[in-house]
Amino acid sequence: MSSVQETAVKSMNSKEFTITRVKGDLHKLAPVLIKSTAVRSRQ
Repeated sequence: MSSVQETAVKSMNSKEFTITRVKGDLHKLAPVLIKSTAVRSRQ
């Protein structure tokens, strides 16, 4: 019983970890994307 709960908690934590990591990556990429789109609109 406890092992099943542990695996469930681990899977939930890994999901949350990947979500936060993706959010962090998007936060880092956002300014780069904005700059690239601004350069494209100028040309």
